[in-house]
Amino acid sequence: MDITDKSLTEAGFTIKEISVIKRAAVTEKTKTAVAYDVILKDLSKRFWGGVICYGISFIPLILILLSRSSADDSVSINVVVMVFIWVVTYYVIPMKLAIKARRYLKNYATRQS
Repeated sequence: MDITDKSLTEAGFTIKEISVIKRAAVTEKTKTAVAYDVILKDLSKRFWGGVICYGISFIPLILILLSRSSADDSVSINVVVMVFIWVVTYYVIPMKLAIKARRYLKNYATRQS
């Protein structure tokens, strides 16, 4: 798969996001084209990790809402924990890049077929 800066820009990646991917490619110590392929596949996999983390963060809130007791403290604490999990997940798993990488690989794979 031949991935270039131009193809990434056409797919919706910004210059800043491409530079982040390039920095990751330099740390991989591989050729840029190969590293782009590997990094984009890794980001695509991280997308599902982020979706799972976001889904898990809703479980305590759903359980509180389904319980018959009206404990206002537990709802507010769970909302705070849920927001904290969202923020940490957003920064640990770069979701914006993961979504773009997933979309790029999906569109690229359909063009190759």
